[in-house]
Amino acid sequence: MSLTFVMCLLWVIPIDGFSVESSQLMPLNRYFPQSWGTKDGLPHNSIHALAQTSNGYLWAGTWEGVARFNGQQFTVFTRGAQTGLPDSGIRSLYYNKPRDELLVAGNRGGITSLIAEQWHAQAPLSSMVNHAFRDSNNVLWFALEDTGIAMRTPDGTQKEYIVNSSAYRIIEDGFGVIWFATNQGLFKYINDKFQLAVPDHNILSGPSFTLALDSKKRVLVGTEHGVWQQRNGTFALLHSSLADKSISSILLDHQNSIWVGTINHGLYRLSDLGLEKLDATAGLPNNRVFSLLEDLEKKYLDWH
Repeated sequence: MSLTFVMCLLWVIPIDGFSVESSQLMPLNRYFPQSWGTKDGLPHNSIHALAQTSNGYLWAGTWEGVARFNGQQFTVFTRGAQTGLPDSGIRSLYYNKPRDELLVAGNRGGITSLIAEQWHAQAPLSSMVNHAFRDSNNVLWFALEDTGIAMRTPDGTQKEYIVNSSAYRIIEDGFGVIWFATNQGLFKYINDKFQLAVPDHNILSGPSFTLALDSKKRVLVGTEHGVWQQRNGTFALLHSSLADKSISSILLDHQNSIWVGTINHGLYRLSDLGLEKLDATAGLPNNRVFSLLEDLEKKYLDWH
């Protein structure tokens, strides 16, 4: 069976006592989805990444380029002289707010960034970039398929780590520690040392796929066996009901609710209302949720 992945928005249905502007939590069953696909101007229905820039544009990374959405139509940017990308397949979008920079990366190690409506290509890497990230020290980090982690410092120096692995996600916590989700476990870079984060942990020494921070800037790790939360120097399950779920994406929203996308079990939200679920039976295009994004107006969530 083939699956079609589309860009989808969750809108709020106002009811008595609630409004979209309200600070109150809206029950998840009061959201409804709206989807966009190739018939609406997306270049491809397989979307790998989402981002939003400060001018309000939504960006979707696909196999056929990066698409910019203004709320009504899509504008597509592909490989070539304009972007400097060697391939149109986009795996990663990362918006760096301090620099107002959209970092775009993907197939054939292609990397480019959009600043002030100008594209700036960078030297490609050795393999497909699953995620590109710029830390608070202006160091670029790249999670690569089959060749591990690459680091580029502002002076152009490049280093590689765990080169015989696949890496999927990178994040920086509130203490300046860089964390990496890889098929060989959870790693961290601290005090100029790259190391396995919890080598004696049965789950986190195995594959991990995605990362986020909670409201206290603690690390959340998505694995084949649920979401694990950093607590008192170790990690514990975020919620026992997610322990048998493969996690593909995690988002902390403006109300400190934690949204969890799964490989094949739909979308969950953990909040003061408890653990709630949306899936294909409630109107989602399918049960595979690869990327989560809360828009700048904080009125809905975007995913695919």
